[in-house]
Amino acid sequence: MRKLAILVSYGLLLFVGNPHAAVASDCLKILLTSADIAERRVAYLDIIKNKEAYIDQVQGELNTYRQIKNPRSDIFNRLLYLAAVLKSEKLINPLERILEDTDYLQNQCLYDCPLSLAIAVYAVALDSSFGKNGAADGDTILSSESLLRSIRNSPLVRGRPQIEWASQQNQELQRKAVSLSEVELIKQAGPDTWDATLRLIAADVLANTVIDDTNLTDLYWLALEELYPDGAQEYRTFIYQAILRAEKAGASKVFNQ
Repeated sequence: MRKLAILVSYGLLLFVGNPHAAVASDCLKILLTSADIAERRVAYLDIIKNKEAYIDQVQGELNTYRQIKNPRSDIFNRLLYLAAVLKSEKLINPLERILEDTDYLQNQCLYDCPLSLAIAVYAVALDSSFGKNGAADGDTILSSESLLRSIRNSPLVRGRPQIEWASQQNQELQRKAVSLSEVELIKQAGPDTWDATLRLIAADVLANTVIDDTNLTDLYWLALEELYPDGAQEYRTFIYQAILRAEKAGASKVFNQ
């Protein structure tokens, strides 16, 4: 943790000649390390508004990842989610190198993980592919390919939730969630909702109903503030599917222009 703080501070020194870059460095540090969710939200929105100002810094943090022994997974996960948000070709090589880090992959990527989302996003948005050198982890590549198949093979139409709840109470909560707007679902799936089941139900509905990229920024926020620990894997996969549906819709708009 201390080493990460030093690295971020060092990055700040590199940008003292550029006022916005200095602010950007502070915002990146806040998003990665602050315990205050309101602070993280403000920092995240600044990154969204000024993406170009953050690409080099995120690239630098990804490149220095291997220098940090036993990094905090939540911080590094947020960094990988940011790489997906920024969708820059500059970040492809650092992501490729992380694919060769077997310790990280074995500890964090047995199932869908932030790296598999980033790989899938780059495939959808930039038509990039990973693992061509043969050194990449096969399970992570397969996880990304599974995510991609679920998106590419499905039309962007509203579908039914995937979970079949056994309890009548949760069935009723699911029925109510299906009637909500996308904005309302995002709110229910978000960190302001304390009930993990409610968050999971909303994420499930989002995974099958997102048909455009209107709320892509907030969908990525759900990934950044993902559910811990109850139902975390299912929640994560649902949010990834919702994000990729939105990315697919956005890529289709660009292609059709």
